[in-house]
Amino acid sequence: MLHETRSRKMEPWTIDSARRETTTTILKARPWNRQVLYRFVNWLEQQRGLCHASIAIRARSAREFIEWVTRGSRSTPRSFRELSSDAVERFFVVYGKHHGPGSRRSLQAA
Repeated sequence: MLHETRSRKMEPWTIDSARRETTTTILKARPWNRQVLYRFVNWLEQQRGLCHASIAIRARSAREFIEWVTRGSRSTPRSFRELSSDAVERFFVVYGKHHGPGSRRSLQAA
């Protein structure tokens, strides 16, 4: 499997490249959301036992969700406390339209 790097060249998908992809994904998040993403990635690895490629994919989806939840706020905990089930459903619908049904299933699995 190949994936695109920052320089837009394709490189083989290895454990190291997947780890770099995950780190890059986290660093693209707003600073106040990074700790949540680091904890999520750690949980996926330690508790769920996912491989690094799966973690990279789920980290990307989770970053989009967390960034959406915290838009306009600098408080990740407060944003999640105020989150409604209707808002989560709206996110899934919009996310699925932009990323396809497979990505929605991936996000739900995360």
